[in-house]
Amino acid sequence: MEHFNRIANYTIKSKFKFSFNIILIYASTILYFAAAVYFAYKFFSGGDFYFGNENFLMFLIFAAVFTLFLFIIFTQIKIINIDEEGIEVINILFKSKRKKFKWNYFTCFITVDEKSDSRKFEAVWLIKKDKLILRFSEFYYSNYSELKQFVKLEYCGKPYINDITLILTVIFGKRLDKSITEKDYDNIIFKKNTDKIKHL
Repeated sequence: MEHFNRIANYTIKSKFKFSFNIILIYASTILYFAAAVYFAYKFFSGGDFYFGNENFLMFLIFAAVFTLFLFIIFTQIKIINIDEEGIEVINILFKSKRKKFKWNYFTCFITVDEKSDSRKFEAVWLIKKDKLILRFSEFYYSNYSELKQFVKLEYCGKPYINDITLILTVIFGKRLDKSITEKDYDNIIFKKNTDKIKHL
């Protein structure tokens, strides 16, 4: 925290990591939309024939699954700006969609190991009580360590979260088990209340 206190009026901006996996995601997205345009053209020029076409039906199933995949990916990849007051997240596709959270909105942050293929990538989870509000991962950001360093919140540790719970939490908003950091929550809330009384 000493380094943090020495800097005023700063803004730390996220930098995307151009790894093979990231390039593969973007390439797959481009190919998917190219295929969608092609089949749409064929459908409108071919009429009802394509409703009974086995390849077209397979494409519809693939399109539904891949659309869900893209939705998950692009809701998790965000532009992040961190400053002394809080953290701002900006939608990577629609940059007008942005939201800023003050640091005092959160209870604390934890770090979690998330898997991709056979590797593990650390991620910062910003928590409000037992709910994950925001997260950012070293899988996407080349300056992950710098972003993590400037998170102005109490650290609640690095709990083990199994793969199923992790997916349910990140995608579907499942609440975290309070036993993971229950003691830390109580201490942090008590400390915050004590600090408020001191300033009265």
